[in-house]
Amino acid sequence: MEKYLFMKPVLEWLSHGKLLNKTFAMAIRILAVAIGFAALVGWIVAWKTVFGLSPLAMIGGIVFQVLYVVAVYIVVHTLLIRSVNISALPETEYTVIPIVSICFRLIGEIYAGFVTVMAVAGGIFTWFAGSSITEVFQSLTPFVPHFGDESLLGGLSFMVGGLLSSFGMLILMYFLSESVVVMVDLARNMKVTRQIVEQYSKTKED
Repeated sequence: MEKYLFMKPVLEWLSHGKLLNKTFAMAIRILAVAIGFAALVGWIVAWKTVFGLSPLAMIGGIVFQVLYVVAVYIVVHTLLIRSVNISALPETEYTVIPIVSICFRLIGEIYAGFVTVMAVAGGIFTWFAGSSITEVFQSLTPFVPHFGDESLLGGLSFMVGGLLSSFGMLILMYFLSESVVVMVDLARNMKVTRQIVEQYSKTKED
């Protein structure tokens, strides 16, 4: 009868950290490919918008398109690197927590990398076009915060604001990542301390 019931082997499979690590790493690689493909399609479509701009704004649009490729490369390559890190995690008593820790770092890294480059691209585009990239290229910059106006100073504000946002997000995600590790260490230390106390109590009774 048990050969027709599939939950027991599924639960046993989930209990093996290496298998879960490799599965999660594969999911991140698939995500990287999907992001790269979607970004490529959006990048190609965006050229229609660039060629519809005024001559001066078109220069800013070309700069944006070049830097957008750099930003997407940062995101995709970072995803692939962290997928390798997750796949290489050793098998321990904690299976999910190390993955969560790396994922917090990953979120901060890809956000910081993408927004940093887009902040520079947005500032330059504003100087040439007199408008924000979050308005002209809205579909390609969904997570880029908007700072400043359409003036020269506004372009500089866009850069500085984006850089500060990137740095803030990176610090926050690294803090959460390290907090997860600290909680694991505390739990492990409490377990060891409890075992020592129990052993001492048992010895004292004897």
